[in-house]
Amino acid sequence: PYENNQRIAEFNTEIQTMCQENQLSFLDLNPDFVDETGNLPQNSTEDGIHFTAEFCKKYLDTLLQ
Repeated sequence: PYENNQRIAEFNTEIQTMCQENQLSFLDLNPDFVDETGNLPQNSTEDGIHFTAEFCKKYLDTLLQ
């Protein structure tokens, strides 16, 4: 796939830099969701793009903490 975990990490770095330059907050949730190899768990998506309902709930719970 065109978008992979490495590219997502690169995008996040660029977004974080833009936020810093514009005095905006950046919330990096990636470490909360990837495994030791930097990949999302297999059960996070059924189609490789969209999160499952279970994973969306985990994402929301993390945001609410």
